Amino acid sequence: MKAQVGRSAVRVQVTKRTNEFHDIRLRELKRERECLRGAPTDQVAPSYFVPSLKEICASTIADHFEQLPNVDGLRELAEDLYHLIIDQLPTDLKLTVSVPRVKTQDYWRSCCEARWSVGQLTSFAKSGKLDPPQRGGWKRVYLERNLEEMLMSLDGTQLTEEEESKLVQLCTLCGAEIYSLTLPYQKCHFDLYESLFSKLPHLEEFSLTYSVLNAAVTFKLDMIGFKQSDALSIQRILKACPSLRSLSLPGNRIDGELVKAILAGLVKNNTLTHLDLSHNKIGDDGAAALGVILSKKDVALKTIDLSDNSIRGDGARSLGRALGGNTSVESISLRLNRVSDSDGAAFFELLQSNTSVGKLDMSNNQLGPESAKSISEFLKGETTIVTLTLAGNSLKEEGGKMLVDGIGACNSLRYIDVRSCGISDHDVLAIEKLAQRRLQSIKIADVEQQEGEMREEILKVVSEKIRKTHGV
Repeated sequence: MKAQVGRSAVRVQVTKRTNEFHDIRLRELKRERECLRGAPTDQVAPSYFVPSLKEICASTIADHFEQLPNVDGLRELAEDLYHLIIDQLPTDLKLTVSVPRVKTQDYWRSCCEARWSVGQLTSFAKSGKLDPPQRGGWKRVYLERNLEEMLMSLDGTQLTEEEESKLVQLCTLCGAEIYSLTLPYQKCHFDLYESLFSKLPHLEEFSLTYSVLNAAVTFKLDMIGFKQSDALSIQRILKACPSLRSLSLPGNRIDGELVKAILAGLVKNNTLTHLDLSHNKIGDDGAAALGVILSKKDVALKTIDLSDNSIRGDGARSLGRALGGNTSVESISLRLNRVSDSDGAAFFELLQSNTSVGKLDMSNNQLGPESAKSISEFLKGETTIVTLTLAGNSLKEEGGKMLVDGIGACNSLRYIDVRSCGISDHDVLAIEKLAQRRLQSIKIADVEQQEGEMREEILKVVSEKIRKTHGV
């Protein structure tokens, strides 16, 4: 310790002591940072820790993994050594080598983290968390995102022979691991079935929007939206791919004629459960064509999104008539359309015989008091509606009073949205109280049911123990 005395103050300087282990840690940390920055090996200080012979062998094998196919046998013979090798594999290994040979999820997670940011990986996961899907894990995440980026990087209006060859090779190699594809900015129009779906036997979810990102002054209107050939391609997919469960085609400028071509593929399809045609312009003709499909007895559709499609009276009536006898659809959205007051009233009147729809979105249409009266009668019937969204309609005070009457008689409704509907504050408060009361009673009923089941299970266990103990 050294002391320095000045005129007005005394400053004491303490020499900080560190042990040898601390110095080694600092040296290793500095060395690791230099390696991460990509410094040449001969310019990086040697490590204090001498690797074991096993680690040296694993590092050498990892460097020559592509030329050593027999290494795969170590997965069962020497599991520790095999994992040590996989941990040191480069993340830019050729897919022709890594896909068939590497099954360890930690390796594929490293590949994902090396290629995409945490934010991108979180957006890929539908749960909003950095968790891979249970089926396929990180390997599936990497291969699906890799295929999506490859498809969206195609610039031409048609595939060249070289591009088609690469696409077929990639799909053949990774097809068994692909379950979902999302293409929000697809530019190249090609035969989706021949070049893609026929090579992906397990594809269940497919989302496609023909659009461009950052087109600037080169933008042309024909860069976005479906063509007749695209609609026929989707029709063929619906006919030939029973594994497909979800189809989303938002923002493709699909009109009535194109949607008819697409829906022709659903005539004999009984596997598709989710259909998203939002932000198109199918109009009344397209809605009527969909109504014909929903009238089928073996239709499997459960969720339908027709938001922002210029649907008016005839289309709404056709859908209401079809849903009246349908037993599969559980959720349907007709928001941002042009359903008038009288047509909305007819829609809900036709919907009264439906016993399957649990979620209905009619927000931002042109519904009014006449529709509110029909909605009230609909809620008083034997409906299974759980969530009803009516925001952005001109129901007015008269309609609000009718809704209060209908909601009070509905036993299934748990959530209703009546914002910006011109309803008086008194009626809005009454609707909120009725909805909260209904939700509370449902929760109490659920708790009582769980307690009853638990009580029965406890009695069963106690009775069994008494029987074994006393022989009764």
